[in-house]
Amino acid sequence: MDTQDSASLNALQANIKKSGQNSYYYAHSDSSGGLRSTLGESPRLLEVNQSTSGIIRPIIPINTFAWSDAEKNVKIYIEFDNALILLKDEDIVISLRNEGRSLDVTINDESKKQTLFFKRERLHAKVTSVKAKRLDKRIIITLTKEDKEGTWYELESKGNLSEDD
Repeated sequence: MDTQDSASLNALQANIKKSGQNSYYYAHSDSSGGLRSTLGESPRLLEVNQSTSGIIRPIIPINTFAWSDAEKNVKIYIEFDNALILLKDEDIVISLRNEGRSLDVTINDESKKQTLFFKRERLHAKVTSVKAKRLDKRIIITLTKEDKEGTWYELESKGNLSEDD
């Protein structure tokens, strides 16, 4: 190992020691604190959604959507042809996390044997409740704002999540 590799390894070990499991490099370290090589490894499956029927289905992120801000609510529009026919209410699972600042929406699409996933970690402001409505060509997720007077200029906050947002 040359001097440059040694310096890099010492910086990596210092970062892991300082930040522990929250270190940027923690996942890339081996048990001795050195850098684990990931070059040349095959891709590996990180997550599989297994329904109650035992069918393994792919998880597809929802990246295309629209949203609107109203006085008391924010609505998220997800395109989904024949949502009224193909989906049941229980196929759409919604959860709020992080004291109403993070949103997860899971849509179990039996017709295509896949699960669609919409996730936002940093909503613009706090939300008190959320519900889904199925229409013929879309799903509408309605978020109820905690601050009814507040205007959402973006769906997600760009700064730190704090009480003042």
